[in-house]
Amino acid sequence: MDVTSIEAGQLPVQDDQFALSDYLKETEQKFAAPEKPVNLHWEIPDGLPQITTDRAKLTTILQHIISNAIKFTEKGDIWITAKMIRSQRQVEINVKDTGIGIPREARALIFEKFQQVDPSTTRSYGGMGLGLYIAKVFAGTIGAAITVDSEPNKGSTFTLSVPI
Repeated sequence: MDVTSIEAGQLPVQDDQFALSDYLKETEQKFAAPEKPVNLHWEIPDGLPQITTDRAKLTTILQHIISNAIKFTEKGDIWITAKMIRSQRQVEINVKDTGIGIPREARALIFEKFQQVDPSTTRSYGGMGLGLYIAKVFAGTIGAAITVDSEPNKGSTFTLSVPI
């Protein structure tokens, strides 16, 4: 449904105001019991600012990023952190994993529709290659930005910069 809305150009933005610290702690509860041997470490400081943004779109973005970190980390650790960047009037939410990583030449492609690092029919990971595409479009819609830093076999860090 998200892709259909994107393609139809129907992405209205809801202005919801909420405390970001509380919101991220609620999000933590949704990922409390991953179905594989990964440890999720949440470092969410109290006192992050109130923000006004589309809560549903922010939720969708984080679900895709965190779910991908879990999917591509067979076992290991995932850190979800948030910090205020006062000089830029934004909050950075980072999702860092110890998973398979992404080669430099594939980093730009992962945000494209139906693109995955390993598109072969023998690949080990499911999915259609839409999650990060949706996350990127939704981020742009709410005035946020999403970037990735990664190295094969060493993991990935996705950074979502949300204006306050």
